[in-house]
Amino acid sequence: NPVWFLDLVKRTIRSNHNAIVFFEVPNARLILDDFSPWDVIYEHCSYFSVESLRTAFERAGFTVLRTEETYRGQFITIEAKLSAEGVQQAEQAVEELGKSIQAFAKDLKGFLARWQSLVDGWHEAGKKVAVWGAGAKAVGFLNMLGRVEFIEHVVDINPHKHGKYLAGTGQKVISPEALVEVGVDVLLLMNPIYGEEVSAQIKELGIEAELVTAI
Repeated sequence: NPVWFLDLVKRTIRSNHNAIVFFEVPNARLILDDFSPWDVIYEHCSYFSVESLRTAFERAGFTVLRTEETYRGQFITIEAKLSAEGVQQAEQAVEELGKSIQAFAKDLKGFLARWQSLVDGWHEAGKKVAVWGAGAKAVGFLNMLGRVEFIEHVVDINPHKHGKYLAGTGQKVISPEALVEVGVDVLLLMNPIYGEEVSAQIKELGIEAELVTAI
């Protein structure tokens, strides 16, 4: 219950009326409009658009000072302070969000089928497929995809993840340097924001692979 949680925050700072709170959450609009089901994961018990996040804060007794979409729209930040004002409903925005949710649910099955077909095709052609990025997006992608045996490795630059295994599907996490040894033909990039960086890194390592953004 996000409003209950925010009410707890309000009671914690009620003696300081000048206190400003800051939160950052995933952007549900981006997930729905850019069709990114890999971002729907167990760690996120709630999802918000700018409008619904603002409404939650207002219902809990805050005045919203500023909202902003950050990280190329992947997250929403909000700044707020204590207030006695009520909720300012954004009915049109809420209606549009409802339509986006319905469309997302309707199209999900076909979207997954297209990705399964792509991976099946690469496997039949004898191509090695790996995933770049051992974070939440990779966990969501591989668990939804259901093609565990066709993707053996997940690459990550974080040395603390090397030698570990991905939750749910069990792919081993390896370093970019180890990818050179095991070989790869198709590299699935989980976050497009790192496209240029990853492209430069695999070029420097001498890896000749097709880089495909998994969205």
